[in-house]
Amino acid sequence: CKEVRGAVMVSIRSMTQDPEFEVGEEMLASMEHGVRSVTWEMVREEINRDPEHKELSEWILGGCQGSTNTIPHHLKPYWRIKADLRCVEGVPMFGDRTIVPRGLRKEVQGVLHSAHQG
Repeated sequence: CKEVRGAVMVSIRSMTQDPEFEVGEEMLASMEHGVRSVTWEMVREEINRDPEHKELSEWILGGCQGSTNTIPHHLKPYWRIKADLRCVEGVPMFGDRTIVPRGLRKEVQGVLHSAHQG
């Protein structure tokens, strides 16, 4: 095993020597690139560090009050979809999709791209 960016990874060689263990191409690609998952707790923690994202949560919890002339600039992109916004444990959601805080976007993108083999 080796430590890769905080995640324990088992070497591909040790896993593939077991004939009972099936390793898919997506898993191999993720392991080769040292990909780790982004957890719900990581998203919640990042929201507390990002003042704009925290303000988005508060705006949603407050009922998306204000007009496009009175809300802060960083909230304006959410104005037209405000009917579909909600918060789950303080995490802003667009329907059932998490609005990923800026500080985690590269990591989330890396996780998503690691599974795409095309």
